[in-house]
Amino acid sequence: MDALNPQKEIANEIRAQGADYVMALKDNHPTLCNEVQGIFEAVREADSADGSIRRTETVETSHGRTETRRCWSVEAPNWIPGVEGWRDLQSLIRVEATREIKEQRTTEFRYSLSSLSPDAERAGQSVRQHWGIENSLHWGLEVAFNEDQSRVRVGNAPENLALMRKLTHNLLLQEKTLKRGVKTKRFLAALDEAYLLKVLNLNPSDS
Repeated sequence: MDALNPQKEIANEIRAQGADYVMALKDNHPTLCNEVQGIFEAVREADSADGSIRRTETVETSHGRTETRRCWSVEAPNWIPGVEGWRDLQSLIRVEATREIKEQRTTEFRYSLSSLSPDAERAGQSVRQHWGIENSLHWGLEVAFNEDQSRVRVGNAPENLALMRKLTHNLLLQEKTLKRGVKTKRFLAALDEAYLLKVLNLNPSDS
């Protein structure tokens, strides 16, 4: 479950139905997020200090992209500020993903709360199921919109443009009459107003 959804009430409902949750943790819970980040920094330092391994690691290469994922899962201490109300919270999860595409290398960190007991391998698999959807979308946006080359950095513009790219990407995917890729559909929509209206699900007579 992504960061738009992790609320204590939802966690309670999930547990009430006998299921487990893995919920992304971001700045929507700033105090808890900062504490969890600090815990995992200490875990990483301990790994380096004594040579023990408290994580799992996978490496995958596809579509010209190499991605290395490292996952840590530790017991959730009950003293963390902001942890109150998370029903049956048992573990904290951190995933570090490094993506290499040609000469570019980027690293992302994601944190999650879970009712599952600490298990780095299982946690990594759970997070990956959600992340796989986002990676597929990222690859599509890079191919069709060259998103990684965007240099827009000021104000709300990066977020607004990212939203527009995703909206356009989804509209092009939903248009099924042309059996071509998103990049080709985008190019045709720029050249042919009739096809653009079809992508937008509008009748030319309405324009």
